[in-house]
Amino acid sequence: MALSLVMLAGFAPPEPSSRTSAYFDLWFKRCDPAALASMLAPDVEIINRDAATFSDREELNFYTERCLEPGFGTPAFRDRREALPGTLNSQAIKGFGVLETGQQRFVRRKPDGKDRELARTRFLALWQEQGGAWRLKRLYIYDVAIQK
Repeated sequence: MALSLVMLAGFAPPEPSSRTSAYFDLWFKRCDPAALASMLAPDVEIINRDAATFSDREELNFYTERCLEPGFGTPAFRDRREALPGTLNSQAIKGFGVLETGQQRFVRRKPDGKDRELARTRFLALWQEQGGAWRLKRLYIYDVAIQK
């Protein structure tokens, strides 16, 4: 049963999908491993469409390698993620945290400067408040439609 945010007086979750959007913005726009580490729960699980599961250390290592790619974080950088408007949903889970769901697309800028959509996916992110900060506990990327 989904819980309405209105039903949970005194519970203050983040704005709808603001945490998940902040996570992906960091992933694609900034190189700040310390900021990423602060967003991840120590026992985070990130599961992608290939059923690959990543721990906090694996996620940080992959992110740090990505930061070294030429042009990372600049407008010319070739990859980006966009949340699809109207698809984002945030539901409070009393005593635990917030469940965020939505749809997104991944885009690559080609050398000629034109954008090409790579894929559209759904995501489910589970955030938990730990030590006064919101931490990503689980992230599932599923229902992936690869563009040809």
